[in-house]
Amino acid sequence: MDPEIVELPNNGKLARLRVATSENYRDKDGNWISNTTWHNVIMWNANAEKLAANVKKGDRVNIIGKIDYRSYVSTNGDKKLAVDIVAHECKVIPKPVIAE
Repeated sequence: MDPEIVELPNNGKLARLRVATSENYRDKDGNWISNTTWHNVIMWNANAEKLAANVKKGDRVNIIGKIDYRSYVSTNGDKKLAVDIVAHECKVIPKPVIAE
């Protein structure tokens, strides 16, 4: 999905983005295995605006930031742990040009 931007009460902005990382390898029997992991990325204020303006679903991106762990209590009272990448830089990687 495209980045989601939220305007905060203090005039700040928060952008949220889901990013997938994939790993492909052969198992001991020679079968191809593909694992995909989804990550939550957030950016704040001016960086959030740039992210929302420049990144679209399907873009390959290079993200620089830090991992942030936070806990919260869900609506049914369960304690949850969330892991976010708090990014301060996100660049779109150009798609490779394949010569015919």
